[in-house]
Amino acid sequence: MGSLVVDPGRFEIRVDGRLTECTPGEFRVLEILASAPGRVFTRKQILERLHGINRYVTTSTVDGHVMNLRRKIERDPTRPGLLLTVYGVGYKVAEVRSADEVCGGGGVSRAR
Repeated sequence: MGSLVVDPGRFEIRVDGRLTECTPGEFRVLEILASAPGRVFTRKQILERLHGINRYVTTSTVDGHVMNLRRKIERDPTRPGLLLTVYGVGYKVAEVRSADEVCGGGGVSRAR
């Protein structure tokens, strides 16, 4: 699993130190998930934070952003280690579990 840094102030995502480009929608989804590593967000919660409750969009919008993000940030998008699905519930980003993982490349952190 690689390291992931989400920097909202610079609108940047870095994977293993490498800058990764994404759309504003993809960035916002990842920013939401990275705001609480390990916490599961339902598709509905993500949509409400993305577009508010007054806009009509479907949960497939979230699924599409997640699929595109996995292609961009995962070493193997078919076996994700950073952007995880919790079946029947929603999505989460992996937690940083130890100093070795932080230095050795595991989990998510947010730049402040």
